[in-house]
Parts: sequence; C-alpha cells; structure tokens
Amino acid sequence: MLATGLLSTMAVLDQTRRFGEKEHLQIESTLLNNVAEALRTKLEINITMLGAVVGLFNASTEVSQRATCL
Repeated sequence: MLATGLLSTMAVLDQTRRFGEKEHLQIESTLLNNVAEALRTKLEINITMLGAVVGLFNASTEVSQRATCL
C-alpha cells in the first residue's frame, strides 16, 4: 500500500514538474519575443529620427538651434 502511494505521488509530482517546465518555457519565449519587438521598434524610431535630421541638414544651408526650435 505504501509503495502504491509513493508511486502515485511520484507520478503526480513528475507531471506537475513537466507542466511547470512547459509553462516556464512559454513565459520565457513570450518575454523574449516582447523584448525583441521593443528593440525592433526602438531601432525603427531611431532610424526615422536620423532620417529627419539628414533631411533637415539637406534642406537648409544653415542649421542652428534657433532654426530647429521653430
């Protein structure tokens, strides 16, 4: 009887561990995707801003702080 109880407890614990591991991997994957998307978005914003600065320099013969504040 004791052996049966120990075996069934072991089976339940193993199943719980596997479920926890699968859930952990899913959370980790979601976080990784979120970080990658945030970095991609940040890079796109930086590229756009740099393009705007290039456009400003190309559009003007004189660029000063006063001209950029208008």
